[in-house]
Amino acid sequence: MRSILNRSLTILLILFGSISLANARTGATPQAASIIPAPSTWTWVQDSPVIFCGQYGSISSCTIQAAQIAPTQPGSVWVIQVMTPNNVTITSVTGGGGTWVKCPNCHVFNSSGFSVDAWYNLTGNAGTVTGITINLSGTSGAFFNINFFEALPPPGTTAVYDDSGSVARAACTTCTGVNLNITGTDIIFYNPGGASQATWNSWSSPYVTDTNGGAFSLNATSGTAPTVLFDAVSNPSLLAIAFKSTAGVFTPPTPQYSIVNFKQYTQTCNPTCNLSFPATGSGHLLYLEAADLNNDHIVSASGGGSWVIPTGANTCQISYVQAGNNAFSCGYVLSSVAGATNISVTLNGNSSTGFGIWEIATTSGTFAFDTQGSHVNAASFAPSGQALTLNGANDVIFQMGFVPGGASAVSYYPQTYIDHNATYILFNEASESLLLDSGPVAHVPVWLNPQNNATPVTGVAFMTAGGPTPPNPPTGLTAIVH
Repeated sequence: MRSILNRSLTILLILFGSISLANARTGATPQAASIIPAPSTWTWVQDSPVIFCGQYGSISSCTIQAAQIAPTQPGSVWVIQVMTPNNVTITSVTGGGGTWVKCPNCHVFNSSGFSVDAWYNLTGNAGTVTGITINLSGTSGAFFNINFFEALPPPGTTAVYDDSGSVARAACTTCTGVNLNITGTDIIFYNPGGASQATWNSWSSPYVTDTNGGAFSLNATSGTAPTVLFDAVSNPSLLAIAFKSTAGVFTPPTPQYSIVNFKQYTQTCNPTCNLSFPATGSGHLLYLEAADLNNDHIVSASGGGSWVIPTGANTCQISYVQAGNNAFSCGYVLSSVAGATNISVTLNGNSSTGFGIWEIATTSGTFAFDTQGSHVNAASFAPSGQALTLNGANDVIFQMGFVPGGASAVSYYPQTYIDHNATYILFNEASESLLLDSGPVAHVPVWLNPQNNATPVTGVAFMTAGGPTPPNPPTGLTAIVH
């Protein structure tokens, strides 16, 4: 049998086809026959700011505690990045299992800004949420900021360090990162840099600006330095670290969806608000989320197309009156009209309300509603987002979390960044997140809730009709026959 397994791919395919055909004719169940598909894509898991360490003042060591990172995943890449005003480095990282390794090119000190450094771990324990300790070569100075990055390599592969680099920039608003020499189909992480990004898409394509203001390039084949737009003249200290997988170079799925525009507002509606928006395109998905503290909900909307406002149980309309009349509601347009520049929203009462509006484009098919849901989590440091059972093979999914006092991060859903507000559409109360090209199984996010209180959450998913996205055909096949 071993000689059969070592023959050419052509013979293996013929063998597998013969087994399948014989089973189809006889109705028999094969003893064992499997196809191992080619690796497909990297998965972003989290960019979580370890917020409490920065509040301790000048210290030389800090340990990650509850509600600072989401539970880690099996086989993932971990990166710890630090930023301090003093020129210090990380001397060691302990905890979480596995082996911590110093990033060889990640330390840089900007005399006009900050010092940054990073270590990584490729073999940490799944389910880690606390107990990782970062030790510095000296005291941090006035603050000690930490970010925890995590990503999953393509299924069936393991992650490998590829390259890294760092650079200090001065007096720039649009600032340039660092060139990397990557040798695979990689994931590349960038730290936020020590200043506030100006917009939801501050990092140049193909980089995604994540909810923490950092960036990543998913399935990258080029290490060319991106640019990042800050909201003021800045002196950023930027580091980048790239990982490949044991798959080497592979062809990932082509993204189907893209964000055309996003805007966030906080306005008092009496009970109507008029929200300006960049001129809409034709045939796009428009999604509107609202949050307030007065148990008010969207009852109607106009402008840009025909709006649908979900109501009733287990929809995006949810209240949690025990915690102060916290309320979410939403609306959507499945096919926008071109040229709309104003969206009028009416609530069922007068309320100061936070809004997020997205315009999403697809490369194929027309948008259709898929599914939605909502629930209230009991008090928890790590409440789950809304689980969704998708009907589509490739969806756009919106997740919302109402965390009184503020959520520090969310896993799996990296967009959209709001200048100075991270994920908040209603500051320190209601957060939003978005994942494009998700499916056929939807990730259930974890919201980090330092207050350890009850958390209402919603999830809404959209698919496309008439333009299905088939899976990539496998390029590496093995027949296993007993």
